[in-house]
Amino acid sequence: MIPNELMLRYLERTVGRLYKILPMKEDNEDTIHEYLDSLLVELVGVELLERLSDQPYYVGILGIVSYLSEHIDSCSVKKVKRNVFRAIELCKKLQDFYRR
Repeated sequence: MIPNELMLRYLERTVGRLYKILPMKEDNEDTIHEYLDSLLVELVGVELLERLSDQPYYVGILGIVSYLSEHIDSCSVKKVKRNVFRAIELCKKLQDFYRR
């Protein structure tokens, strides 16, 4: 089981990793696909998935990153920005949950 303090630090790091998607899309970075795939692999890690699978916020983050991973080329910068900020908002809600 992941302790709450470690979970809070992980979620803070995840906010940063989500935010990094924006400049990568704006600059048309070639590595954006690998970056999203790496983030997705991390999000579905076994222990993390077991701990958070009943959290709707987590499922939302996972869905957003999964969608972006598969459709990043056809998404406008505006759409990516909207989804990234939505995922960050969900991540912060999860942080609030673990602070209780």
